[in-house]
Amino acid sequence: MKCIGLSYVSCLARWLSVSRYWLGRLYETLHPAFFKHGSSANLALEKIPEAVRALPIIKEWISGVLYMLDPSNVKHYLTTIMRTATLGFTFDPHATIHCLTQANCYMSKSHQPLALLRQRSRYVVHDFVASLRGVEYTRLSAGVLFLL
Repeated sequence: MKCIGLSYVSCLARWLSVSRYWLGRLYETLHPAFFKHGSSANLALEKIPEAVRALPIIKEWISGVLYMLDPSNVKHYLTTIMRTATLGFTFDPHATIHCLTQANCYMSKSHQPLALLRQRSRYVVHDFVASLRGVEYTRLSAGVLFLL
């Protein structure tokens, strides 16, 4: 029984690693460092024959990465949250907000490293989600504070 459990854990860790890798590549493709290389605004899913089959897989990867994100195991924790959420907003903003607000990286106090708490009380991931939602009057300042 232990072998099955260990196998499942290693399989899940591998799935998470592969998903993060491919989402990172997709993010870099849609948001290149040099603006003349294009942007997600140039994305026309109807012109990509495989897009219909790929979109559900991408959405599953996005929700999986957000739900399983752990600051103690991810080297670039905030970058992963920002890139994954940005991709989620490109393809399905409502599902991404729901997923973000239910994920451990947002909800759990134990997943809030002290280094990511501003003035020991405000978690920067909450500021980032507030800036993405755009419903609070502080959305611009929350986005800027996330970057600091």
